[in-house]
Amino acid sequence: MPTERSFAVTPLGGIALEGRDDGAIVSLTLCARPGNDDTPRFEPLIRDIATALSDRLTTLELAVAPDVAGLHLDVLRAIASVPRLSFASYSEIARRAGRPRAVRFVASCVGKNPVPLLVPCHRVVPLSCGRNIHDAIRRPLLLGNFTPDRRLKADILRLEGYFDAKNSALINFLS
Repeated sequence: MPTERSFAVTPLGGIALEGRDDGAIVSLTLCARPGNDDTPRFEPLIRDIATALSDRLTTLELAVAPDVAGLHLDVLRAIASVPRLSFASYSEIARRAGRPRAVRFVASCVGKNPVPLLVPCHRVVPLSCGRNIHDAIRRPLLLGNFTPDRRLKADILRLEGYFDAKNSALINFLS
């Protein structure tokens, strides 16, 4: 199915979104630059996605159609089940995907997530981060790797409200 790419500048920087004619999102790229063939079609959607990160009352219902299959798709589905103000470890995602020993594969899938923000891989952190998640905001390396920039993971989490004092008691760590 043919796709179109749109680009918009958001509080997180440039975001490019590739979508199909039926509106399903194929990919979302953070830290993107404008492309020569970009269309304005998905610019409002990109802005809505960025707004929804910081607005706890906004809920978006989106169709995603990443070009992945098998266990990779199972991992993305498991990541998508991690609710806002919760974290999951790589091992928890492996269990949810039905392959508890595939922790390294999960880490690889997280790094190759074609639809970050929509499938919230920024909510997947190393088990060693554990209950010290508030220390991690000062030292983003504790949050684990994040493509394309480790500091961006902390910025996204901050936008979602993870490090607000009023949300401190609400944060869940799904081991």
